[in-house]
Amino acid sequence: MSSPQESPASGTQQQLSTLSGDLWYMIFELIEEDVQDINRRTLNHPILPLLLVSKTWKSIATPLMYRSAIFTNMANLEKFGQHLATRHWGDACPGDFVRHFRLYRNLLAQERPHVNLVTSLAKNLLSFTAMNISNREVVQIADTAALSLRSLDVHVNSEESIEPILRPIQRLTELRRLVFKQDRRPSNDEKLDGIDFLCLPNLTYLDVCVAGGSWGDIMAYFYYGHFKSLQHLVLYSIDDTFSEALFTMLRAHGMRLTHLDYIPAGIERFPTGFPKEALPNLEHVDLHDFDIDAFPEALWFTDLPASVRHLHIQCSPDECDGLADRLDNVICQHPQLPFQHIHLDNLSWPELLEDDPEEAAYLARSAQRLRKSRGISLVDKKGLTLRWILEPGLPGSESSG
Repeated sequence: MSSPQESPASGTQQQLSTLSGDLWYMIFELIEEDVQDINRRTLNHPILPLLLVSKTWKSIATPLMYRSAIFTNMANLEKFGQHLATRHWGDACPGDFVRHFRLYRNLLAQERPHVNLVTSLAKNLLSFTAMNISNREVVQIADTAALSLRSLDVHVNSEESIEPILRPIQRLTELRRLVFKQDRRPSNDEKLDGIDFLCLPNLTYLDVCVAGGSWGDIMAYFYYGHFKSLQHLVLYSIDDTFSEALFTMLRAHGMRLTHLDYIPAGIERFPTGFPKEALPNLEHVDLHDFDIDAFPEALWFTDLPASVRHLHIQCSPDECDGLADRLDNVICQHPQLPFQHIHLDNLSWPELLEDDPEEAAYLARSAQRLRKSRGISLVDKKGLTLRWILEPGLPGSESSG
């Protein structure tokens, strides 16, 4: 029992006051994550109320105010850059606390100086995401944060030459994630003979898509790179102009690969010579952004390594009957498919049962046949089977593991 002088509430306050600053920082980080999720963002920064509690909380939480610099309009970007350039706390600059920069729309020409000002002050930057960038933004990042940057996700301006952008990327040796896109490139040829191939020993995720002039040579340049830690690769249509480079990379660095996303214009078979034997640990294949009507024939799946256990696809509620037909006529009819789980990554069993019971029942019958004939589970975006939803009393769920 608490003494007359000490209420349970005051005891709780004393316990909270004994928590270390590091532990409070970890707690506040969870609150700050709302800023990074564009779908959960609010007008006011969630850290703001914490600054008013006490001087201790203010000193702990203030750096998190700057952790994620996320913009959708020019005015805020310009003000943020000016703020970083003019505010200092002793030897510290607010830019030292910026870890993530994201611009959720095309970068305009008049905004480039503001972006470069922010990144020039963010020497501990971990991730950079923007569209319509030029070589100047990448050069500035390499000059400031070459040893700290872990993720680069950029869509390059269609008029930009590629070589001035590739050279600073070579300096980002600590990258773990690289997403590089450029559409509608100029039709003139661009030679890359005088530039060394990328060597990113810590890279685990690679997504490259280039369209337009010299696109085959540019894709080959990326695939001839050295990525000994690669675990997740996004592939688009595989053209003869760079298939040799791709296969060379897979033979050299495919041992660690566990995830493969395949996004061709249509579900086409892998070219002859695809080195599936070099991918012994590949477990997940994702066929997103494709039409259910173009669901691949069973023969397509034989191009994949036997280690693949998880097939990921997208299916909207109004496509359930079409998917059920493909599962019945393609998957159930093939005796040598390696999959154990087919994931419907944008579908929820509970929501489908509530919104469209008829479609849910149709797909459920197909899922039962799939389970009985091939031992393959059809799971939703949370990894749950329909059986777990219909029989909630079962001990545990049949999740994908």
